[in-house]
Amino acid sequence: MVSDAKRCILMTCGTSILTNVIKYVSKCEGIKNLEDKYKVSSWARAEPKSKEDEEAGKHAFEKSPVFSGLYECLRQDPKGMSAELNTLINYESLKLPYKLTEVYLYYTDTGAGTLCSNLVAKYMKEEMKMNVQQIKVEGYGIDFEEGISNLVGKIVQITKSKREAGYIVDLLATAGYKPEVTAATIGAMISGANAVYYIHESFKEIVSIPLIPVSIRDDVRKIVEEVSPFESEEKLRQKYGNGVVDMLLNSGVLKEKDGRLEVNKWVKKLISPKSL
Repeated sequence: MVSDAKRCILMTCGTSILTNVIKYVSKCEGIKNLEDKYKVSSWARAEPKSKEDEEAGKHAFEKSPVFSGLYECLRQDPKGMSAELNTLINYESLKLPYKLTEVYLYYTDTGAGTLCSNLVAKYMKEEMKMNVQQIKVEGYGIDFEEGISNLVGKIVQITKSKREAGYIVDLLATAGYKPEVTAATIGAMISGANAVYYIHESFKEIVSIPLIPVSIRDDVRKIVEEVSPFESEEKLRQKYGNGVVDMLLNSGVLKEKDGRLEVNKWVKKLISPKSL
């Protein structure tokens, strides 16, 4: 029986559809034609904002023959072609005891990321009848610090708002860059998410890790929220003590720049997502 609780999914999106194109050249006639004409599989390896990546972005819409060809193959084998859909379909097969009402799909700030996100979202809406909101993360896939900071900020904001509204929040984190997905998992955990789900690389099965409630130490939170950019190390040690400052330097929460200290940008978003 499905309980009255509502459930939403936060889901990272990568470019697995493009990476997997080469495997379908012999299986799907439409894919072979696209690969011969456009070299679609190379878009997964394209540098962000390069000509190849821009070309991928030009085909991120349904009227494009590339989009149509990729989608037709995706419909035939969604689990094989898309890491995102493989995770989602397996997740849905668990028949968890609360109703799924919303999915938030986070994708990279690139042409290839936009194309793949649009394909995945179309399948989820049309074939799985899901309410999907796509969220482009500025800098994600282009600039590490900006991208990870913005991704964490968005994950924290949505998780907190949905938890306050009574939702159970799960994170599906198979797809996307591993460092950013790890940071997103930390953000979801601190903000009260329920669990994170992956497709295990060896077992090829969906696995879950409960997100045990954790909180940030009051003294760490105080420093992160109060420290202005580029504080002198001497001033921080006098105010907060050597032990705390050393711990934050060693962990990377604080970092040195031009002889002064600042709070790691994505950590600041983790603790105060409306900041910066």
